[in-house]
Amino acid sequence: MIATVLVPLLAFLIVVAVVAYVGTRLGSLLHVRRRLYLYLITGVIIVAALTTSQLTAAWDSVIIDRVYLVSGVLLGLLFYVFIWLLVFELLRPLLRIPARAAGIAVLLLATVTTGYGVWNAYRFETRIIDITMPKLMRPINVAVLADVHMGGHRGKAYLERIVAATNAMNPDMIVVPGDLADSTAILRDENFAPLAQLKAPVYFATGNHDTYIDEKRLIAIAQRHGVRVLHNEVVSVEGLQIAGLDYMNADDKAFDLHPSPNKTTIEGTLPGIGLDPSRPSILIHHSPVGIPYAEQAGIDLFITGHTHDGGQIFPATVLAKGLFFPYSNGLYRIGKMQLFVSPGIGTFMLPLRVGSQNELTLLRLRPAR
Repeated sequence: MIATVLVPLLAFLIVVAVVAYVGTRLGSLLHVRRRLYLYLITGVIIVAALTTSQLTAAWDSVIIDRVYLVSGVLLGLLFYVFIWLLVFELLRPLLRIPARAAGIAVLLLATVTTGYGVWNAYRFETRIIDITMPKLMRPINVAVLADVHMGGHRGKAYLERIVAATNAMNPDMIVVPGDLADSTAILRDENFAPLAQLKAPVYFATGNHDTYIDEKRLIAIAQRHGVRVLHNEVVSVEGLQIAGLDYMNADDKAFDLHPSPNKTTIEGTLPGIGLDPSRPSILIHHSPVGIPYAEQAGIDLFITGHTHDGGQIFPATVLAKGLFFPYSNGLYRIGKMQLFVSPGIGTFMLPLRVGSQNELTLLRLRPAR
């Protein structure tokens, strides 16, 4: 409860500090007399980005989605102005350049960094990971499409690229561990039509952003395009159990940066969905939480997303991994279970990727020899 209050309070104080510091320091370097304008500009950018990130889920408005996109880019620019100003402060004893030149250099570096981040946010890499599963009877290839975030940042054209790249990997099945969409305005059948072109069975478990929008509408659209939505249940495909859980907290005690209002928990739900621990199994849940409960249930492979590789942009990618996401990207072993955390193939809030990469992953599951 204390953490639930302290985290938003800390975030608010950080916002105030950034506005004050950027306005004061950049104004000083550029010899801006009326710094109130700088304070107002930075404040408006932050408020616009934070507000529209919520409104895009609540309101069916393409205009809100566009403002969300633009304000996200500007917030990324503001963030890197802040970061480059800090770098300048650290290097100032070694640098002997005029203040105005330093201010211009900070703006140029921030613009280049932001431009790269936006460019990188609209491309994705493919990665292949080999995983040994002792109970498996035959090889199975599983494509992972996590955190697509259809909405203000990306639409049908991006999904078409994902579908083409996924089909080229020739998977036996496809799993979508949440956050397929984050905007109400994107919830039109035509925007998700490319899903019907996927050539392998698709299994989807909802994420936190899917619950912020019209979740039932999203699920209906996905189902109309051939996606199997797993709602706290397990299905068996060619001897492999695939379990999918709704977005939920690990238990009633653990702190979660993005808590679910859902009263069900992994601790209470997983034992009752009918898993057979003697047979190979995959668990799909959006967030890498409840790991001990999954391991206790006999899950062989836990597939998640949610972390965006710890925050999408450097240095948040480093800080978030230490503070909030001990498992943020890649394959981990926890006891007899293996955990795969996807860095995601989309973006939220900031349409930038700096120090992280959108990724489409193929997990090649192989029996133990």
